[in-house]
Amino acid sequence: MPMDPSDPSSFNLQHIKLANGRKYRYCDQTPTDYVHRKTPVLLLMHGFPEFWFDWRYQIGPWVRRGWRVIAPDMLGYGGTDKPDDVSLYTPLSIAAEMVGLLDALDLKQPVVLVGHDWGALAAWPFAMRYTERVKALVPISLPYQHPFTTSLTVPQLVESRGPEKFGYWSFFDSPEAPTIINANISKLIDICFRSRDTLCEPPFISQGSIQKYLTGEWKIDSPATLLSEKVRHIERQYYIDTFKAGGIDKPLNYYRSTPYRYEQEQGRFSFTMNHLDLIIPATVPILFMVPTGERIVNAEVIEHTRPFVPSMEVVRPEGAHYIMLEKGDEVAQIIGDWLEKKFEVATSG
Repeated sequence: MPMDPSDPSSFNLQHIKLANGRKYRYCDQTPTDYVHRKTPVLLLMHGFPEFWFDWRYQIGPWVRRGWRVIAPDMLGYGGTDKPDDVSLYTPLSIAAEMVGLLDALDLKQPVVLVGHDWGALAAWPFAMRYTERVKALVPISLPYQHPFTTSLTVPQLVESRGPEKFGYWSFFDSPEAPTIINANISKLIDICFRSRDTLCEPPFISQGSIQKYLTGEWKIDSPATLLSEKVRHIERQYYIDTFKAGGIDKPLNYYRSTPYRYEQEQGRFSFTMNHLDLIIPATVPILFMVPTGERIVNAEVIEHTRPFVPSMEVVRPEGAHYIMLEKGDEVAQIIGDWLEKKFEVATSG
């Protein structure tokens, strides 16, 4: 049965247990001429509030190019285990989880990492710590971040980076957030999954805004505009049912894990500001995709990142944060063409 982005049942969903005992659900699509350990592999890592389904517009086109595509529900999401230990949700810990997933699938060759949002934040340290496992890196929306040089609480991070852009972290870190969000999952979906020209105003990322949208104090003028208009009720309900079944508490651990990052990252990387070649080797091709409507990452942030990641190329498609949904075919085309150019990968159809 061909893959239909509007029909989750048309995708091949599997479950697997890692060596650490945790179970993962993942979408696994292979081309017709698949050869184990020889066919190129793409590992897709989603962010918040997402699960494997956010890659539905890219999986099919990439498989048709002759590549195996693996898109897991990340730790805490969907059909994957949801441990209580907050320290397991740091970017470095998630990178280790993804290495464990590849090992469980007996995939030892370097893979292409494609990460969005928190998936991008984990993909960067994956490339730093497990360089030999990376064929190429495609982070979407979020840039390279230096390893933490001091311990930060979430309030300290919000204050240092600006409550106008990171204020929503304060709410996600609060004890009342799971109860409020779980009671308003449909509103969370409608707030997040919006096209560039229908973004909520004031922005939900600013201090105090998202809870006002969730509780109804501020109105949302339409359902999620990024979901297919013809089947919006089906897609929207799939998101709602998935998060109602699994809850939002464990996905919030990605934000709560901030205080653990310094402890995990110190001593893990050979890093000084004067040795830029120790970040990610220039031998790792990197395509950093930043939508033009991204509200946190601007041109200044991109330029600040360049000296630390010398091999990085930048592409800026028109759209907002959830660009894989807003410009699904275009994202698949841009990344697919870039990979073929870099590795001269022959298509299979």
